[in-house]
Amino acid sequence: MKNEEYKTIKELADDLGVTKQTVQYHYKSFADKETVLSDKGAILLDRRLQALLSEKIGKKNIEKSTKESANYTTKKQLQSKELELLKEELNNKDEIITELLESQKNLQKLLDQQQVLTLQANQKIEQLEMNQADFEEKEKLSFWQRLFGK
Repeated sequence: MKNEEYKTIKELADDLGVTKQTVQYHYKSFADKETVLSDKGAILLDRRLQALLSEKIGKKNIEKSTKESANYTTKKQLQSKELELLKEELNNKDEIITELLESQKNLQKLLDQQQVLTLQANQKIEQLEMNQADFEEKEKLSFWQRLFGK
């Protein structure tokens, strides 16, 4: 009874690249089916049923692949937007780092200048203290000692 006109559910599933359960699920939805069984008890599908099932499963697969494609495209667009946002944030942070480094250089220059000024002020204070000490020492000397330099 099996000839080229009939295929089993498994054979049709293999041809369509889907599982046997998928073909069985869609086969059950046809009310006007005539069940033909093989010698081993497998359901045989005539060409008309094969065409109907192929069309129905093909539409489902096309819808599924279209949804997957749309989801993939949407996901890629979101990833692209996220990547652009991250790049923008990175550029902003690079600018902030550059500004901070420049500010640090300026603060270092100011600190160096402050240290030089403090050193000069301390040297002047020491010199004034030495002059004061020399002056006080000279005042302790008597008039004659100051006059003759002894």
